[in-house]
Amino acid sequence: QAKCSNKSLPSTFFSMERALGKLKSSGTSPQAIQECVLTLHKIAENAAQKWNPTSGAKYRTIKQSSATITNKVTSLTGGQDCLLALGFVDAVEDGEAVWRIPPDRACVDKLWDGLAALRTAKDDMASIGVDHEKSQAANRAGGIEGTIRDMLTSPAKLNQLLRNPMVKQMISSNPDMVE
Repeated sequence: QAKCSNKSLPSTFFSMERALGKLKSSGTSPQAIQECVLTLHKIAENAAQKWNPTSGAKYRTIKQSSATITNKVTSLTGGQDCLLALGFVDAVEDGEAVWRIPPDRACVDKLWDGLAALRTAKDDMASIGVDHEKSQAANRAGGIEGTIRDMLTSPAKLNQLLRNPMVKQMISSNPDMVE
């Protein structure tokens, strides 16, 4: 049975931070990287939160033939390193190649450490900068920001909005909204 102890780690072992760095610097599209990180996060979260030496094995085992894992994780540079950093090892189960987290303390520690790093990476991706082209499009007439700007700079536009039946209904149900 494969173990996660430092002595048995494959030479391709990376810490999660290093593996994520490799993934992010691979030239892969930001969308694919985000999808990979979200998939890895979900895998790690399930494995960690549903850890049970007897009944939780299904959350610690992934078929290498899985199209989702291949497309979203292992086909990307650094994706396989991320799985290894979570404590997964290359194994064979019932004659089929799988990624599995052995039930030993070193693997559990790697799983929780990797999950923490993935949570940070996931949070960092949530703060990705604004798409300025989309923002400018939203600020043109027709976008909500453009409509508000027009209302504030043109009394005619404000009157037009206040005559809108939907806006009239909102005002009548909440008169404080106009003040």
